[in-house]
Amino acid sequence: MTTLDRPRILFYCDRRDWAYHTTATQLISHLKDRYDFDLVFAEENPEFDADKYDLVYVFWWAERRHRAYVHDSRKIVKEISSHRWQHQQEYGFLSPEEAERRWMNDAGSLVTTSKRLQAAFSMTGKPVHRYPLGVDPELFRPGEKPQEDLIVGWAGNPKDPAKRFSELLLPACGNEFTLKVASGQLSWEEMPDFYRSIDVITITSVGEGTPLPLLEAMACGCFPVTTDVGIAPEVIDHGRNGLIVDASIEAFNQALRWCGDHLDIVRRAGAENAVLIRNRRTWHHSAQQLSEILDQIMANNEREMQDMAQSTLPASNAGYAQHFERINPDGFSDAAYANSTPYLRQDIEPLLPANLDAKILEVGTGHGHFLRFIAHKGYRRIFGIDICEPMLREVRKILAPYPERLEVADVMDYLPRHEDFFDCIVMLDVIEHFSIDDARGILKAAAKALVPGGRLILRTPNMANLLGGYSLYMDLTHRHGYTEWSLIHLLEQCSLADAQLHVPTRFCSPKQKWMATTNAFIHRFLYRLNGRAEPKWFGKNIVVFASKGPVAS
Repeated sequence: MTTLDRPRILFYCDRRDWAYHTTATQLISHLKDRYDFDLVFAEENPEFDADKYDLVYVFWWAERRHRAYVHDSRKIVKEISSHRWQHQQEYGFLSPEEAERRWMNDAGSLVTTSKRLQAAFSMTGKPVHRYPLGVDPELFRPGEKPQEDLIVGWAGNPKDPAKRFSELLLPACGNEFTLKVASGQLSWEEMPDFYRSIDVITITSVGEGTPLPLLEAMACGCFPVTTDVGIAPEVIDHGRNGLIVDASIEAFNQALRWCGDHLDIVRRAGAENAVLIRNRRTWHHSAQQLSEILDQIMANNEREMQDMAQSTLPASNAGYAQHFERINPDGFSDAAYANSTPYLRQDIEPLLPANLDAKILEVGTGHGHFLRFIAHKGYRRIFGIDICEPMLREVRKILAPYPERLEVADVMDYLPRHEDFFDCIVMLDVIEHFSIDDARGILKAAAKALVPGGRLILRTPNMANLLGGYSLYMDLTHRHGYTEWSLIHLLEQCSLADAQLHVPTRFCSPKQKWMATTNAFIHRFLYRLNGRAEPKWFGKNIVVFASKGPVAS
């Protein structure tokens, strides 16, 4: 823990005076005696020291700005309270697994606000917890409903396409029903009077996990008519205390007609809803359950830190450190570096810029062999990034005599901050660790980070190799393999022009020269006999040199 008395937690919200701000404020008020909280807002671009906190709790799952300050994924907890990743184009129309990889891969733990979301993300391999959002029962409580006729209500941002206000509710009501709308003009303290002035609360959205107007209105005695969204099945017994209907104009119109014809039933059910929410869905309930989750996450982190303290490398981002220790236990040794230099000299050095003042970035520094190599060659502007802090710490020790700029960073956060900056970007054995979509995004970002005429140097296992399957499956972190042709196609999509691919078949060890001779003989005899190009069956890797072309959007 960062303090002897109470854990310190940073709540990271999107903006002031909106749903997440309300949630954070309520949770802090109920848990302030158990934790020390700080509250910041992404829209204000806050700077903070992550080392001060035991956890950084990010309310908006698509938020990325905090990544510039938090480099230990175990500290990051992301809340998932919507299905927008599934239903909105700007987030990708993704599966839960794809959404986790694209938007939540920075988090060590996920917290959902509905059973439906918890089930969706349970297969991603990360710890997935759930707590219910609540209401303030002293503020949101039932009152008199003086009107005689049915009044329908709706609350939210009518311009948000996910809410489908204009698409569904307006035509469903038409001139047939009285409709009241709270579209942001009312303060939080004024909302209870709004809910008490209506009989039916309508929820027309798609993609929400826990629509707060649903809970707040039910706490004030309203009868819900809603799409099958988020927690609706958790709090509504269809036909008894609310209606769950299809997302169509006709379905909403018929449901509202039923409510108008059975107003006494609607109002009795609304009164029962107020009792239901008070007994099950207050912020007190929410805070207690979230507190148990936060304590569990911190306890797990503490145990992992203790377990990893016995490993050779420090524990931060220990999964990657352990992985590299397993596949190359002597990776930082002089002998390992000496073994790699012939390949760097043969395959990579001829592609480097001639200017020793060129700004060269290596993505994925690993054991630092490449950076050490170019430092020895006299390059003076050396940059490197890696997501594993312990690995980078060891590389810093090795490169201490040389000018370098090394940073623990996610590649998709780092590259956009350095557009038109680097003369050369090097990725050795990197892109095979990403899905094809993520690799495409990384290469596009790399193209934008290069200066005009800048060059990309890339190395990846050759899947046309007779043992290509070994290269792909020897390492559980490998996600996708490439041949010469598939790699050319990928580069063309990423604004990297004049790509030159080379599949080295020469062996740097004298003991293996006979394999190169055999390789050449087989190819010349069999493939030239048939007038065909020679596939590089014995080449372990593909080496790519490409320059920056027109950058795709």
